[in-house]
Amino acid sequence: MSIEWNGEGLPPVGCECEREVPGGWSRCRINYASSALIVYQMLDTGNEYASTLSAFKFRPIRTEAQRKRDDRIASLDNFINGFLKSTNGNHAHLGEAIYEWLAVLDKLKTPTSP
Repeated sequence: MSIEWNGEGLPPVGCECEREVPGGWSRCRINYASSALIVYQMLDTGNEYASTLSAFKFRPIRTEAQRKRDDRIASLDNFINGFLKSTNGNHAHLGEAIYEWLAVLDKLKTPTSP
């Protein structure tokens, strides 16, 4: 049984949370934590690692709604970046473009569709 953690301070021993990895986040379990060192086991591989606290970021496991929100924000960020590149930074019609983009996402019901 995993110990709950709200994201404040250090993740407690026994807590299942997410660790930042290249390209996103991956689930892990905290096996030991001190003011300088953390030992955790990656749940996807079972491998155990020890590192300084400053080496990685940890966060509570996200709910499905939080993941969908994060995906939608990332998708919108990518859209805005592409829009600004294609218009050489002219944002005169950005509001209209965002409105249309969100309407498409709502119709598709898939928050990460490009």
